[in-house]
Amino acid sequence: MKFIMQMERYERILHLIKRKATGTPQELAKRLNISESSLYDYLRVLKAKGADIEYSNSRQSYVLNNDFVITFGNKTKD
Repeated sequence: MKFIMQMERYERILHLIKRKATGTPQELAKRLNISESSLYDYLRVLKAKGADIEYSNSRQSYVLNNDFVITFGNKTKD
C-alpha cells in the first residue's frame, strides 16, 4: 500500500508542476502532507529519472522543462 501511495504522490507532484501550480517548496510540501525534506527526496528521484525540474522564483512554482512522463512497471512489446 505504501508503494501505491508513493507512486500517486509522484504523479500528483508532476501534475502540479506541469500546471505550474506548486507554489513554494513549503506550500507544496504542506499541500502533499509531507515534510519539505521528503519533497526534495521526491524531486531528486524525478530528476534522476530524467525530469528537468527547476524552481522559478518569478512564478513562485516548480516548472518542467521537458516532456517527462512517469511510467510504472515494465512495458512489453506484443
